[in-house]
Amino acid sequence: MKKSLSLLLPAVVSGILLNLCFPPISSGYLVWVALLPLFYAVNESENVHQASNISALTGLVFYLFALKWFFRLFGPVGLGLICVLALFLVLSMVMTKSVLKKYGIFWGWLAAAPVFWTGIEYFRSEMFFLEFTWLGLGFSQVSNPILQTASLWGTYGISFMIVLSSGLVVTGIKKGAKYILAGVFLPASFWAWGYNRTLNLSCDNGEVKKVSVIQDESFNLQKLLEKEDEAIEQGADIIVWPEYSITMRPKMRELELMRLDEKNKNKLRVIGAMIEHGDRATKKSSLFSGRRKDKKTIENFALIINGRCDILGRYDKHHPIPIIESHVKASPDVKPVDTPVGKLGIQICYDLDFEDGSRKLVNRGAQIILVPNLDPDAYGKIQHLQHSAMSPMRAVEANLWIARAASSGISQIIDPAGRIIKSMEFNKSGILTGDVRLRKGGTFYTKYGWLLSRICLLITFGFPAVLILKN
Repeated sequence: MKKSLSLLLPAVVSGILLNLCFPPISSGYLVWVALLPLFYAVNESENVHQASNISALTGLVFYLFALKWFFRLFGPVGLGLICVLALFLVLSMVMTKSVLKKYGIFWGWLAAAPVFWTGIEYFRSEMFFLEFTWLGLGFSQVSNPILQTASLWGTYGISFMIVLSSGLVVTGIKKGAKYILAGVFLPASFWAWGYNRTLNLSCDNGEVKKVSVIQDESFNLQKLLEKEDEAIEQGADIIVWPEYSITMRPKMRELELMRLDEKNKNKLRVIGAMIEHGDRATKKSSLFSGRRKDKKTIENFALIINGRCDILGRYDKHHPIPIIESHVKASPDVKPVDTPVGKLGIQICYDLDFEDGSRKLVNRGAQIILVPNLDPDAYGKIQHLQHSAMSPMRAVEANLWIARAASSGISQIIDPAGRIIKSMEFNKSGILTGDVRLRKGGTFYTKYGWLLSRICLLITFGFPAVLILKN
C-alpha cells in the first residue's frame, strides 16, 4: 500500500510537466523529461491494474489543467470529455505494462511504448468519433528546431521519438548508462538536424504574392468589406476572410454575391461562408454552443472569387467539429482550387488540425494553404493559443506557406519552416498583410513518412488480437 501511494506522486508530476509543455506556458523542451516520472512509476508498479491507476492520474492532471477551457464550452460535460481523453493515455500504458510483464523491459519501453502511444494518439486524433488532435506530444515542439523533423515523419513521428527517448532513459535506470545516453542523444541529434534545416531551407523560392487575412468576428458584411478596403490599400493580391463570414440562402446566391461586387477591386478573395437548410428557429448562438434544437443542416464552405465576382471554386469543410458542428455537412475529400494566381489549397478551421488535408492538397499540386478560421472569443485566450500553435506543424509537413484568417485570433502568416512571420493578437479586429510565395511543396513525410502512424495503429490493434489467439 505504501509503495502504491509513493508511485502516485510521479504520476502527478508528469501531468503537471506535460501541461507546461503546451500553451499558455509552451515550454516544449520539457516534454523530453515530462514522461519520465510516469514511465518510472508504471515500470515499478506491481500489476496492470496499478499501472492503469497511475496513468489515469497523470491523464486527469494533464488534461484538467490544459483543457480547462472545455468548461466554457460544455459546462460539466467537459469533465466527461477530459476523462475520455485520459482513458487513451491509460490504454497506452496498460498495453505497455502488459508487454513489460510478459516480455521484459527492452520490448516494453523500446518497442511497445512508442508504438502503442503513437498508434493510440493517432486513433484518438483522427479516427475516434470525437476527433481531437489537441495536445498530441508532437505539437509541443512547434517552437524549437525539432519541429523540422516533421518533414520526415510528421507530428506523430515526433510523438514516437519523444516516447522512445523517455523509454531509453527508463531502461537505462535498470540496465545501464548507455541507454540513458542514447535517450539524451536522440533529441539532441534531432535538434541539431532541425537547426541545420532551418538555416538551409529556402522559403523564398516561388512567385511572390501579397496576402491579407481579415481578423474580425462581427459577421457584418459592411464591416468586413471595410476591412477588405484596408487590405486593398495595403496592396493585397489575395484576401482571406474568416470562416462563417457571410450567410447565404440556397436560392439567392447571386443576389448576395452582388453585394460583394459593389466593392469589386479586381482581387482574389477566399471567403468563409455558410448556407442554412431547414427550420430557422434555432438561435444563432447555438451554432457554436453545440446545443442543436432543430433539424437544420449547414453547409460550411469557402468561396474563391475573382475581381468580377466570378466563383472560381468552392471548398467544403472536411472535418466539422464533433458535437459543436454536428449539423454541418462534411466534404468527403479535399482538392486544390485552380486560379489565375496558382493552385490554392484551402483548409477551414478544424481541418488544419488534421494531417490528411494539407498532405493530400500538396500531393495534388497546392502551392499555398489558406485557412478561413473561426474560434469565437468566448472560448478564451488559452484555446486560441493552443489552436494557433498547431498551424506551424502543417507548414513544415507540407513545405508550404500558410495564411490563417481567424475571426478573433490568432491570425497568422507562416513560412514553410514553421516560423510565424506575422500574427495578430487575440480578440483584436484588423488586417494582417504580408508577402507569401506560391511554390511547389512536398516532403518525405507527404510521400512516405505519414505511413508511420498507420503502421503503429495496425500493430496496436493487432497486439490484443495476437494475445487472444495465443490464449
